[in-house]
Amino acid sequence: MSIRTTSGSRDVLLTPDGKVLLADFGIAVGRTDASLTATGMVIGSPGYMAPERLQGLEADGRADLFSLGVTLYEAVEGVLPFPPGNPTAALTEPPRPPRRAGRLTRLITGLLERDPDKRPAATQALAMLAPTPRTATAPDELIRQGT
Repeated sequence: MSIRTTSGSRDVLLTPDGKVLLADFGIAVGRTDASLTATGMVIGSPGYMAPERLQGLEADGRADLFSLGVTLYEAVEGVLPFPPGNPTAALTEPPRPPRRAGRLTRLITGLLERDPDKRPAATQALAMLAPTPRTATAPDELIRQGT
């Protein structure tokens, strides 16, 4: 499936076992492939890149979670979380607060944390998506509430 965004399209892959993968085939390389490595070179879509990648620092899966947060934000809000006129805004500006995200707000804002150590891990992010159990309301409580 391809999602059309304000800055192009993002490829979202759904695996048979229900996993969702984001793909940017223009920069996809294997972990041992050094063909995209160069001093001072940053490769990627600036509006979607994690701060550590923008700085040219070593990045791990947490950078991908940041990109997921940007993609989720844009899917829900219709715009990028950072001002589009500044390609490195993720380094200097906080993301715009989500207004339409509802129960995804905590997840999206967590994924957009500038410090990768403060971002939720993939398992934590998935747990944030789990439905919250509703507490049963006793019938007499419903009557008192007028429902």
